[in-house]
Amino acid sequence: MRAQPAEKKMLKGISLIAQHKIINLEAGLTHPSDLALSTDHKSLWTVSDKTKAIFKLNLKGELQFSESFFVDAYDLEGVTINSSGDTLYTTNEDNNEVIAIDIKTRKITKKRPLSAMKGFDSIRKFFPEIPDNKGLEGITFKTGSDRIYVIKESQPGLLIELDTDLETIQHARLLNQSNGFTEPDTPQKKLDFSGLSYDPSSDLFWIISDKGRCIFIYDWNKDLVIQTFKLSYKEGTKNKTIRKAEGVAIDRIGRRLYVVSEKDAVLYIFELLH
Repeated sequence: MRAQPAEKKMLKGISLIAQHKIINLEAGLTHPSDLALSTDHKSLWTVSDKTKAIFKLNLKGELQFSESFFVDAYDLEGVTINSSGDTLYTTNEDNNEVIAIDIKTRKITKKRPLSAMKGFDSIRKFFPEIPDNKGLEGITFKTGSDRIYVIKESQPGLLIELDTDLETIQHARLLNQSNGFTEPDTPQKKLDFSGLSYDPSSDLFWIISDKGRCIFIYDWNKDLVIQTFKLSYKEGTKNKTIRKAEGVAIDRIGRRLYVVSEKDAVLYIFELLH
């Protein structure tokens, strides 16, 4: 029998190796939400509640002022970058809108709510006409494709596949107990989804839960969670978990997992244990 490729093997776990406070009151980076790894794997993008800014950080969480910028959009929730590194996509939870931003010009090139996309009728029942603050949270780009994925927070959790032109909803998957989205210490009705990141080396999605304080590794093709890890670490003799985890970025090449806490404005860096 042929050996399974290394990147396809199950991970043994994750281990915290560093944490960095990233709050910057002057810049407005107070409640970081979501993370995206740059195409060269040397920096991270994030957004923050109640601002119009797109922030760029180095891998130690230090703000890169000259490469951060403002856009004509407010209260952004998620962020991702395409394979060529020239376009950022972000989400707005209030109106379930997806926004495309040209990095070079720092201008919005397109924005469209899910309700204006073809195929919305297939998921309309999951989005109340009066927003319930349970809408779009994270977003990720699927490397090597023309697809982006957005995640609905809860009631119910939903992973939605879109084309990069923001014209069409291609597919959607419910995230529930039947396909492995469950956490023993969290009631099923309270489990939420606050961010996601696509790993091209394994063709898997890493989906984070704020209330579950865990991360799910999900296979879209099998519609199945294949592993779950608690977002926990030791501090002295105490066991701790990340509070209000709102963003995740996976770097399997560098064997790193980046997680950001909205509540504490801390960037956590984990090593992937093979």
